[in-house]
Amino acid sequence: MNNKISDIISFISQFDVLKYYFLNGKCFWFAFILKNLFNGEIWYSQIYNHFVCKIDDYFYDSSGIIDSDRYDDLENFKEYIKKEPLNSIVLYRDCIRYQSDDIINLSDAIDFFNKI
Repeated sequence: MNNKISDIISFISQFDVLKYYFLNGKCFWFAFILKNLFNGEIWYSQIYNHFVCKIDDYFYDSSGIIDSDRYDDLENFKEYIKKEPLNSIVLYRDCIRYQSDDIINLSDAIDFFNKI
């Protein structure tokens, strides 16, 4: 295992106590953390409604390296936003902002998506 992968796995292991939360509703934010610390990209599985981070050739979530064959529909989230703008707004509301009962300001969502 190369040093970068070891560093990522070591970082992820520090969150073992929070793994459940990052695998059940907060996965976007864990992917966001990894993206910013390790220069990755956020990817999304619509089938599993799960966000992961791609760093170099590997995909990670709070459980470590994931089997990308299991998530065979993984798509770069920036591309997904372009392809599925309405679904992306729902994801922003329900999975990123956690305001499923509120109306989302469209410009807030667009501003956020432009920053990730």
